[in-house]
Amino acid sequence: MLALFAVMLVASRPVLAQPALAPVPEQLDLFLVLDNSGSMKKTDPEGLAGVASSMFVQSLRQSIEPDRALDARVGVIIFDDRVRVSSELTPVGRLDMGAALAGLDYRGLHTNTPGAVERALYELKNNARGDSAKAVVLLTDGIVDTGNATQDREASRWLREDLSAQAAADGVRIFEIALGNDADFQLLQVVAARTGGDYQRAMQASDLPAVFERLGTTLQSRLVDEARQREAAVARLEAASVPAAVLESSVPAPLVSASRPADAPGSTSDARATDMAPSTVSAGADGGAGDRETSMPHDRAVATGAQAGNDAPSAPAEGATRPGDTGIADGARASNDVASDGATDGATDGATDGAT
Repeated sequence: MLALFAVMLVASRPVLAQPALAPVPEQLDLFLVLDNSGSMKKTDPEGLAGVASSMFVQSLRQSIEPDRALDARVGVIIFDDRVRVSSELTPVGRLDMGAALAGLDYRGLHTNTPGAVERALYELKNNARGDSAKAVVLLTDGIVDTGNATQDREASRWLREDLSAQAAADGVRIFEIALGNDADFQLLQVVAARTGGDYQRAMQASDLPAVFERLGTTLQSRLVDEARQREAAVARLEAASVPAAVLESSVPAPLVSASRPADAPGSTSDARATDMAPSTVSAGADGGAGDRETSMPHDRAVATGAQAGNDAPSAPAEGATRPGDTGIADGARASNDVASDGATDGATDGATDGAT
């Protein structure tokens, strides 16, 4: 009865309102990968790819929702027969897109799309934040073109099979934008599907702003969905916690915390476990702009137990004889025998003298 009274007393206490916590920003690390081959001069004569991609980056500066902020970093890669990092991963608020796109002149000879994707994956693997969502946005108007038909087929297979598998394993989504009528639509669709990304098609350059806007909406919607799934998972874990226990006794029993200690079996210390180890973030002090061209690599006890010295000596069983006890017992018995004999002799002599 007293235990029940204690529970009712605790339940009747007023609950103080907790201060609202600021929402944790959703992190995004993304690389824009833009085709700079000569064919782009025909499909995008007014340079709308640069304008649309700048608008896309600008949209990432805004919150996803009123109560859900976005912490985005963007890098830029420009490719033709060469692959150049014109801006490393940089917070969108400091990214100078004008400087990053300065080399987008559509004067390249070929279209090394696989090399550009490989470089983007390399940069994300080494410089992205461990808990961030990771993505690549690729814009191209042509097929894979290295200048050698045999190499083109092998490079296309490498992108479709190996690089898409690597991206999926690293948690990188690839979003593809095909411009015009000459892009390899099937290849781009397969890569997007295998990495969990999306595929968009712009029939002409004037469609690019709308296509980039749709892509931004899709990307941010997925971020929100994933954040809600994580929150729901945390809520389920909390709901499945051990309920409070009340000890039934004649005195009010203390309430046992319903939450498990952090090191208890089955407890979860972090619902957002990272699939990658944290890596060093590299960003230029001037916003990350500036070409950086590199050749692309194609390499692909605790034992537990009580210590013997700490064990308490066990008490001997009742009646058991320990070493050294035998001599002591024999001596005691001998003393008792002498005392007993003396007492008997004295009593006998006294009785005899009295009688006489």
